[in-house]
Amino acid sequence: MTSTLRRPPVRPSASAILALPLCALAVSGGPGYAPEPDAADTQYWEVTHTLSLDDITVELSNDDDVEVPEIEMEATRTRTVTMEQVHETAAMGAPTSLRRTFVDLDDGIEGSFLIEEEDISETLEAEVEGDLADRSIRLRYSEEEEDWARSFVDEDGEEADGPVEALEGLAADAHLGGLLAGLEDSSEGASWTADPAALVALVSPGGKTYSGVAVSSAAERGMEPALAGLDPLLGMELWELLGGPAAELEGEIECQVKSVTDQAMVVSFNVDVTSTCDVAEKHASWVENLDMPIGVEVTSAEATLHSQGEGSVTWDLKTNLPVKVELELELGYKLMREAALAIPGEEEAVLSTEINLVGKLQSTMSVE
Repeated sequence: MTSTLRRPPVRPSASAILALPLCALAVSGGPGYAPEPDAADTQYWEVTHTLSLDDITVELSNDDDVEVPEIEMEATRTRTVTMEQVHETAAMGAPTSLRRTFVDLDDGIEGSFLIEEEDISETLEAEVEGDLADRSIRLRYSEEEEDWARSFVDEDGEEADGPVEALEGLAADAHLGGLLAGLEDSSEGASWTADPAALVALVSPGGKTYSGVAVSSAAERGMEPALAGLDPLLGMELWELLGGPAAELEGEIECQVKSVTDQAMVVSFNVDVTSTCDVAEKHASWVENLDMPIGVEVTSAEATLHSQGEGSVTWDLKTNLPVKVELELELGYKLMREAALAIPGEEEAVLSTEINLVGKLQSTMSVE
């Protein structure tokens, strides 16, 4: 198929291309992200994922017994995002300038925590905070800086004021070009492997569209050091776990052309991706204010998220933009933590905690 893209006079350098999101390399033999300049679309996303506690193991280095009560815990996070987009310029299968308006942002967490033997039954008190609703932004790639410039704009595309800190985690990858980066043959049955980073756009469209999640502290809940921080929240921030600066992804996304017509191409894909993320700093904040007779210092904490499942994306061959996404994943979330305990009159001991949660994720997108 012949691309309709009118390319900018200066093409990104090789190093600049490597810095584009989702490994968005040129698609040499098949369709890809290549809209006409100033093409517009509106994406409607809904992403829901649920996690529940599977098991928890706690050990002390001095071989003392640690009693862990029977705990039931589960939580669901639902995000709906409506993005009006103007694809100002593009090159090599990725945007170089994209204007986006967050018409609607709705993000909420519902959870429960139950320890019957201690007569504890509570709902998770969490508030998702953000300041992007009804705001417009521009993401523009700088070849000189080899990075994205992010700015607020008004309805005419002129720069405007806004909370700069809200821009840091935003990404242009909702164009989904990374899924087609390895496509060389667009005939039915053609297959290729996409980079695992392509998953980020499917589960966290637009990037980090919230500033944080506020939840009552461990001290307010009177939790013991072994359990402090055991909240659904620790497995709820998918952007941090998959797309954040501390995330390291491994695995692959196997793609295949399921059908192709003059109007559209349907690509199915199988996901098998594992992300590891250092969460020591975040986890330490849960225990630092505990009212305990011993000192507790978190020395390490690592989260591992395994995502496995399948989905599909429908690509409009007239506009060169994605128009539909369906994705279902099985999630396995593990938190490994070590904390040093300063026990009066005794040698320092290390408390090792392993928390395992399981869950599901569903992500859908449609376009107007």
